Amino acid sequence: MAAQDLDRTAPRPFPDITSSLSPEVGQLPAGMAPSMVERVALRIESDIADGALLPGTRLIETLIAERLGVSRIPVREALKSLEARGLVINRGRRGTYVARPLADELEQLVVMRATLEGLAGRILATEGSEDDFAGLDRLNEAMRATIGAGDPKACLDAHWAFHEAVCALSGNRFLVASWLSMRTLIRMAFQTQPIFGGDLVRETASHDRLMTLVRSRQAAAVEANLRNGILRSGFKALGRPVPAALAPLLTEEPVDG
Repeated sequence: MAAQDLDRTAPRPFPDITSSLSPEVGQLPAGMAPSMVERVALRIESDIADGALLPGTRLIETLIAERLGVSRIPVREALKSLEARGLVINRGRRGTYVARPLADELEQLVVMRATLEGLAGRILATEGSEDDFAGLDRLNEAMRATIGAGDPKACLDAHWAFHEAVCALSGNRFLVASWLSMRTLIRMAFQTQPIFGGDLVRETASHDRLMTLVRSRQAAAVEANLRNGILRSGFKALGRPVPAALAPLLTEEPVDG
């Protein structure tokens, strides 16, 4: 791994939407100061999610420690915590590497994400407030602004912020924790896929259509649109058909995932 891979003086944090609900991914509970190990783990995870550290990249403890200004001990412990979550893999004397999820694992992630976001959307459409809806509108406008600025990376971040907010606004902390546990794996797997970096205008338009359904309290339609869009786009990115067992669920015009 080149030294510049970790030469980031101010890594971009994940969107601070669920900071009180995500102790192990991206943010720590409000009021809790992160330990040195947690800070190092969050830094490495942020670089993995952003694509600065791609699958297969070797993570050298001494280099990471030097770039972050810490000893090797917190780096070693941070890598252990990331390995437990499937983000890195330790190959013994060959070193530790950013994980490269298998295709079957990615299928499972897509299915779980579709299920969780669909359910979150149903809850939001049923119980959400106008303030909740306005917050999602602002996130979508932020995504639209990044398109005008010609910043596809910021647009991708805004896209994920919108979907994370849908989950957070469900108010179900176990649903949110499950979604957050998969977030970095999904981002690292699809970092280079054109499905998330192609027609960005269409992405924001799909969010607009979703919000129309949400505001009209069409809970079943919201669930179907989110679930179907994520299934279709996810399996398209994998180059695989949606499994036959899930095909009966694809009954509505999807909102892109």
